[in-house]
Amino acid sequence: MTLWRLELARLVRTSRGLALLAVYAFFALLGPISAAYIQEILERFGTEGMQITFEDPTPLDGLVQFISNASQLGLLAVIIVAAAALSLDARPELAAFLRTRVQRPADLVVPRYVVVTVASAVALIFGTVIAVITTGTLLGWLPVAELIVGTLYGVLYLVFAVAVVAAVAGFLRSQLATVFVSIVILLTLPVLGVIDAVGSWLPSALLTAVVGMAAGEGAGEYAGAAVVAVVTAALLLILAVHRAATRES
Repeated sequence: MTLWRLELARLVRTSRGLALLAVYAFFALLGPISAAYIQEILERFGTEGMQITFEDPTPLDGLVQFISNASQLGLLAVIIVAAAALSLDARPELAAFLRTRVQRPADLVVPRYVVVTVASAVALIFGTVIAVITTGTLLGWLPVAELIVGTLYGVLYLVFAVAVVAAVAGFLRSQLATVFVSIVILLTLPVLGVIDAVGSWLPSALLTAVVGMAAGEGAGEYAGAAVVAVVTAALLLILAVHRAATRES
């Protein structure tokens, strides 16, 4: 069995891939439904005598609810799954076994990175399709072309996010520590976005690209962030492979 098939089998047999799909699917249903029925929900569970009024929900509201959850809890699920796959040295016996059977350090990192990234991308696309269909049924339909491009931008962010986990795992042996440090790094980037000069160039801008494009923004507004995400992901993956080679020696 090749390392590629091994990682794919691990993703399926440990149900990590299914967990990613379930997380995104859950929020894809919850977001549009909560946006459509927020008035009724609050009235049912609100304080007696208190009247809360909202404006009529729009199709964009359903998508916003999904993306806000997917960019937080969905991303957390991706980080956890990525750390479980890429924290090779968290299991020294397995690491020693694999290192005696690979010719290149890249073989220890690249298959794990690619499999997790593809699984995360599939989960995001799957969730977005469900969210769009649910939103269309309950609130109205959104522009398809913009949704497709915006979702692809979101996929590029996941390419970057998993690369961050890969690089962090190259320096840490603990899976839990890898999750924690990766979360800190990925949550710090949006904070830097308050600086106008750099905000549009940060990969984190891609998180909500699908919402921005559905609202009428152009694809070019996210091009800079997409280039930075791809280039940075490549550099981080090279760093992760370098760390694997260093530890091997």
